[in-house]
Amino acid sequence: MTSRDPAELEALIGDATVDVYGEDEQVTGVFAMIEESLAVPFTTTFPESR
Repeated sequence: MTSRDPAELEALIGDATVDVYGEDEQVTGVFAMIEESLAVPFTTTFPESR
């Protein structure tokens, strides 16, 4: 699994929430960006049991 730089994540959130008013529109903007960008179906893996 890869991780992202916190500054890169802040930039993505900024892009998703530009010109929005209120928390409801911020959430909607983030969900819209995920919906537009997430490639589905995708493969998942589970960590091994301890």
